[in-house]
Amino acid sequence: MAFKRPVRSRPIRVFLISMFAVPLVSLLALWGFAASITVSSAISDHKYNASATGSPRGRRWTRGSRWPGPR
Repeated sequence: MAFKRPVRSRPIRVFLISMFAVPLVSLLALWGFAASITVSSAISDHKYNASATGSPRGRRWTRGSRWPGPR
């Protein structure tokens, strides 16, 4: 009497790809969310610093000038 193997409904390749794809997609989504928060915060901070100094581009450091440092 021979033992008959059960028939798989899905190939093992599909299972392995889904096991790697789900965490990868969630990690990319989390990275994108964190990047969007960081970039928007940096842009708003840059706009605040530019408006606080009075110039449209903010204070620029050149070779001959002193670094502004804390006020």
